[in-house]
Amino acid sequence: MRRLFIILGLSLLSWQADSANFRDGSLTYLYGDNFKVEPAKQQTITFEYAAAWDFMDIFLFVDFKDFDNRSGRYGEFSPRFKLAEFDQDHWLKQISFSTTFERGKNDVASNLLGVGFDFNLSNFRYLKTNLYHRDDPDISGNGYQMTTVWAFDVKLGDMPILIDGFYDWTFNSDEQQDNLHFNPQIKIDMQAWQGGQYKWYLGVEYDYWHNKFGIKDSPTFDTEQNTISLLAKWHF
Repeated sequence: MRRLFIILGLSLLSWQADSANFRDGSLTYLYGDNFKVEPAKQQTITFEYAAAWDFMDIFLFVDFKDFDNRSGRYGEFSPRFKLAEFDQDHWLKQISFSTTFERGKNDVASNLLGVGFDFNLSNFRYLKTNLYHRDDPDISGNGYQMTTVWAFDVKLGDMPILIDGFYDWTFNSDEQQDNLHFNPQIKIDMQAWQGGQYKWYLGVEYDYWHNKFGIKDSPTFDTEQNTISLLAKWHF
């Protein structure tokens, strides 16, 4: 996993970087309790990078976790290639060939291929849904996944707030139990509120995961995650 993400990350950070229509990198610190399957108390540092060109866009993240004097890592690399683009007044903005490659510690791996839809909604910064065929190369069988990501702005008095996040719904899977992972963040835009040179946020992340890691919840083994973490996020 490490070799894959280093190669892909460095290639994309340097490859025609100045020609990108959009690019953004960030680091997030998270601290929370009441996690399931893994140790209950965790802190995580997440690196994220996103960029878009006329013909494609990419999103990359890597989580570095720390819990009970142990560490874990997990990452996803998601390139999408534009198939069709619509007028600004159309409810559908873009259709893409979507891919995601998941890699983690202990040989965690999945490859996802499918189609993505970007929507034009006036109240959203973005709203995207990807429908995937999902396959772990080391496990017999396959499955399907729907992933939706979103972002929109609200105001609490004069305080600007960004609400963004994702959900992953994995279903009809031979490899794991059907599961739903819902993960929104509610963040105060500190630069917009207080000024300053840097774009940064303070807030919370809510994490609900039904059948976490595709492991069936049972009376003897609780895999129903429902927790909130404090977060600080810095963009560069």
